[in-house]
Amino acid sequence: MRTQRGITLVEALVVTVISAIILMGVASAYAAATTFQTKVQPSIERVEAQRKFELQLTELLNSATLDTDTSNLASFFVASSKGDNPLSSEESGQSMPDTLTITGLGTPASGAYRESLDEFEILNQKFSTQAGTTETSISLTAFGDAGGRTGLFLRTQRPADGDSTQGGMESVMNADVDQIGFEFFNGTEWTVAWDSEQSGARRLPAATRITYTMNGESHQFVVRHIFSDVTPDNPETAAGGA
Repeated sequence: MRTQRGITLVEALVVTVISAIILMGVASAYAAATTFQTKVQPSIERVEAQRKFELQLTELLNSATLDTDTSNLASFFVASSKGDNPLSSEESGQSMPDTLTITGLGTPASGAYRESLDEFEILNQKFSTQAGTTETSISLTAFGDAGGRTGLFLRTQRPADGDSTQGGMESVMNADVDQIGFEFFNGTEWTVAWDSEQSGARRLPAATRITYTMNGESHQFVVRHIFSDVTPDNPETAAGGA
């Protein structure tokens, strides 16, 4: 007949040590998951929001075009200020314009517009005009009634008219943008002034540099204007661009 024996002290200690190691591993995994959720994940979301915003602005500025015919008043690239901008140029120390109004390539009509059976006039009332050059304005100050909304506003008008200060439909482009400023490369240096309506020549800057704060964090990036002919060998020297 076999003799039954109990668990020895050594075996109990081994089980206790193994259990402690397992619990420590579980606790460490839980702490890592908690850290990811509370710190890493929000950081990833902020970076993704920044990336999407910069991509959206890049696409808008890449569409900028100017008609070299000065009689076409519905073609412009105008930087202006609608308030006292706290952001200033690193080079000159001058306050940067906080509003940019451009004309650019028209976007295709929406699917809802194309599929609708409504008459032309009704379609324009519902969707606004869906043809011609697009006028786009980006500003921290709403052109119309903001309705209590804040952030960066986007105004779009199709087709563009001869007035760069109004018209079209306005929406909040990004509610998290607190400040924004624009600078322009004229072929030799960065400048805070660009106004194709006032300059002698109809030219786009070689590039636009955007400085902005989103949720209190400062960022800066540069967009090269693909339709610009301004280069270091062919700089812009007119009054509106220097």
